[in-house]
Amino acid sequence: MNHRMGQRIAMDQPISLFIAERGWIAGELINISLTGAAVRCDEWRALETCMPVEVLLEPADGRLPEQVKVHGFVVRRQKGLVGLMFMRDIVELVHRLRHESASGNMRGFEQSFASTG
Repeated sequence: MNHRMGQRIAMDQPISLFIAERGWIAGELINISLTGAAVRCDEWRALETCMPVEVLLEPADGRLPEQVKVHGFVVRRQKGLVGLMFMRDIVELVHRLRHESASGNMRGFEQSFASTG
């Protein structure tokens, strides 16, 4: 069942998740949409459903870092994978990612309708 709005954009990019009780956890952004993201994370057991998180996204293509922070919460977790829903739409970020993809500025970036399940 798909609860996310907007097209999912396939990614292969490091990401950090901040959890108040635990601190920073490293992960890999699998896909992102207007309202959520799928993150591969070795420490997925540390995340509970409905737990608030802060997502830190940094470019992985060698450019000067432009950090983007988005607040959200965990909506799903399964072996090695965490589903996040954002507190508010991130239309500007998704538009920027699409633009960078179209101009060839991001490695490993491709648009996809693929879902994580």
